[in-house]
Amino acid sequence: MEKKWVMGLVLIIIVIGLVLLGFYVNNLEKNYSDNPHDWINDLGGGVKEIDVEEITDGASLIDGLGSQQWNDGTIDTAFGFEGLYNGEYFIRYYADESEKKLMKITNELNKNNGIIEGFMVGKIEEDYFITYIFLDEDWKLKVNGETNLVWGTRYENFRKFRFEEINDGIYMDKVKEEKERFSEDFSFHKGNVMVGNFTLEQIEQQDSTEGLFVIRII
Repeated sequence: MEKKWVMGLVLIIIVIGLVLLGFYVNNLEKNYSDNPHDWINDLGGGVKEIDVEEITDGASLIDGLGSQQWNDGTIDTAFGFEGLYNGEYFIRYYADESEKKLMKITNELNKNNGIIEGFMVGKIEEDYFITYIFLDEDWKLKVNGETNLVWGTRYENFRKFRFEEINDGIYMDKVKEEKERFSEDFSFHKGNVMVGNFTLEQIEQQDSTEGLFVIRII
């Protein structure tokens, strides 16, 4: 009888130990990578997912509407996206009259599908706001002219997009700016970050969008 009690006590101790171990493991802080090569997940079929959670150290996810939800425990906000296909405005994707998709704003890029694709990820980091810009091979091949970046309250910053290939057919660049153009809780901002085949003259004149392929974070 005494042996059974001892075995039962040992079993209870083991079970409690396993429960505590599981609790400890589940509450360990996840180590997120700051290496862009680790931010791409291969979903198969040529589709590469931009891991928004990894980029933002667990503070963000993409909701069902394609917006980036941000909550780091202090700031709770969201970022949206919009674009132009040959000057025509769209939000998530642009399709022709037959519903064939020609351009998409998505965090799942496919360099082999013939669709111009890109995405942006916003990250609040201490006194800075960083925008990571991702474009696929179709963008590089199909969008005419140079691809440029513009950002700031009055779009006062302008330069070429640096096509750094971080995965096969996936290119990245980033913009780091001070948080001056945002309200304290990031619910309001002036200006945007945009990527596209616009020129500095077109940005300054803001007269026509014809022929422009653009994505911007809002």
